[in-house]
Amino acid sequence: MKKLILSAALMTLTAFTAIHAGRPANGYFYFTFSRDFNGDNIGKVEWNWDGKQIFSLGAPKNYPRVPAIFSLVYTWDNALLIAGKYKNEVYKIKPGDKPMDTAKVGWNLPEHIFVEPGLKSAWITDNRGYLYHTPLDPYGKPEEIRPTGSEKGINTISYKDANQAWYTQSTLFDSTHIGELDTKTMATKRTLTLGTFVNDSHWDPFTNQVVLCGDKTLSQYDPETKTITSKRTFAHVSELYSCVVDGEGHMILSSWKGDIYFIDYSNTGKVGDPTNFTDSTLLVDGMFYITPLIGPGSPPIIHRPFYAGTHGAYADGDGDGRIDGAVIEFKSAVYEKPALVGIMDPRDHAKTLQVDSSRISLVDFTHCLVDFKDRQLPFGTATLPGSKGKILQDTSLFGTEDIPLFDGVGPQVTVAEARPPQSRGDKPQLEVVFSEAVKVDVASREFPFLIKRTNADVNGLIQVESIKDLGKNRYRYVFSSSEYPLLGDSLKLIPAHKQVTDTVGNLNNMSIWIPIGGYPFPVFSILPEKKPCLVSYGALGSPAPAAPSVLVVDPAQSGLCLNCADGRVGAALISALPDPAAQGFEPWLMTITIQGPMRYTLNFYSTLGEFVNTVDGVIDVNMIRKVQPDKQGRYTVRLYWWPVTATGRQAGTGAYIMRGTLSGDGLKNPLLESSSHPLSLPKKSEKVIATFGYLRRS
Repeated sequence: MKKLILSAALMTLTAFTAIHAGRPANGYFYFTFSRDFNGDNIGKVEWNWDGKQIFSLGAPKNYPRVPAIFSLVYTWDNALLIAGKYKNEVYKIKPGDKPMDTAKVGWNLPEHIFVEPGLKSAWITDNRGYLYHTPLDPYGKPEEIRPTGSEKGINTISYKDANQAWYTQSTLFDSTHIGELDTKTMATKRTLTLGTFVNDSHWDPFTNQVVLCGDKTLSQYDPETKTITSKRTFAHVSELYSCVVDGEGHMILSSWKGDIYFIDYSNTGKVGDPTNFTDSTLLVDGMFYITPLIGPGSPPIIHRPFYAGTHGAYADGDGDGRIDGAVIEFKSAVYEKPALVGIMDPRDHAKTLQVDSSRISLVDFTHCLVDFKDRQLPFGTATLPGSKGKILQDTSLFGTEDIPLFDGVGPQVTVAEARPPQSRGDKPQLEVVFSEAVKVDVASREFPFLIKRTNADVNGLIQVESIKDLGKNRYRYVFSSSEYPLLGDSLKLIPAHKQVTDTVGNLNNMSIWIPIGGYPFPVFSILPEKKPCLVSYGALGSPAPAAPSVLVVDPAQSGLCLNCADGRVGAALISALPDPAAQGFEPWLMTITIQGPMRYTLNFYSTLGEFVNTVDGVIDVNMIRKVQPDKQGRYTVRLYWWPVTATGRQAGTGAYIMRGTLSGDGLKNPLLESSSHPLSLPKKSEKVIATFGYLRRS
């Protein structure tokens, strides 16, 4: 049994729509197969049709080899009678035993065996169409009887009951005669001739007609009208050998290449109707015949569905980390949901939840979901041994034995703490605590979390340098990128991420966000020679001039704003420079040297990670022409933070964080360096980060 992946099973539930509505069924059959016509084999396999869109075979079981095989039937005493065509023998064996009661009477290639109604005798035909009447209770010497009437030979017999039967008589790959058979005298009366060969035929109580197959053709014959009422040709079949029916509108065919074909004609009543559900699956190469599914020659009918629960798993349907359901897996396809299920509390085996049918649904053909979100169990899993469920009603359909339930809930993050660099040279870190013991692939250095930050998306930009297990479900992530989690962000695991699983391999299903605590961003500058900026304009709290939040300034002509539409900004800048309180302070954030146009994309945050403002701008050719180049033809400009929030108010006193990207305009116009911190653009862009203080003055 495959391990049940709960997240996948639950997610596909809502997306599933049946493409066919038929009558479900299942059962088993014995079959013969051969690859070299010497030392052939017998097998048994279960089959299942869910009535919707899945036909499947179980794992076949093979029995001891017999010298030669062809067709076979099941006898009244739980044995198989097998025509050994290529050894002129008929074998009677009990599955699993050695061959027994081998009959040798000088037959010429015995081919087909048909059990009479009453199960006490059988008819065997050879390749000439001669008949041999063989007692089965006890198994005795066969008696040769020649058919009379229209035909001098018979290949197949289809019994409706002890008094009604039909025969076929085929010439090799040419044509087939169909007619009525007198079950007392074996006299034949031809009623129709087909232009195809027939290997097998059976009476179908579902349609009250006879089905026939051979070569590549399947046909349906109506004894009342003496006509073919439906027909189908299989283009890719090498040879059809069996066409057995279950009496409920289903047919299984065997082919020489080993494909088993299934047809559900329960809605149409016509075996060749193109709207029938048809599927095929490979069983074994060199297939011959399979035992009938119903009537004489068929194994005992085991009425199913009998829904035996095999195992299940606790579930967390909403991803909040609490157990709020369980998925139960059944041995075969389930078409009825249980009326009442008992689920043991995995933490306290003395307690059991009872869930009725209003909270039970079928997930797919072999799983049902028991939902108890209104009575959630404690957070996490780590279920105790012996946890189980039980079907409490519907014992005629469902098994009453205990159903083991296992841990099916993946890990959650319960605590997350960020630690930005606290001094020069520090690496940013994040420590997380999981809800239970986990397995983490530390070598992968993946970041298995999503980060939520107001007005900014850092997902996909965070790079992990190392991961360390600190014990007690706590792990430390160290970052090498300029983007990393901050105090004030929110965090959750990427759903179903494979880097983090619980100890039994369950993937997470985390849907809730948890806040990131930890340390605020420290107030220090990566450009240490720059002092905090001092700028004042207007009255305290007055609206800021309409201007971008980053200004480009020519250092040789302080106050000359290259991208300001409002002259008051330049005036405020000029007035700030001679201010006695501002002596020694420089009002720019970063100095850069360029050889051509560039783009800047910068975001500003408080040290708690709160968004303040953003800018996305360019230094174009027209701006550069206003700046005097140096001897190397480079232009030096200064980026200055204008203290305005995104809402248009003056920013308050405090420490701020700048994160962003500087991009050169292609290889011909690279960004060369910063005056205080070397920058280069081998890949056309450079990420930058800075912290700085601002003192608002009135």
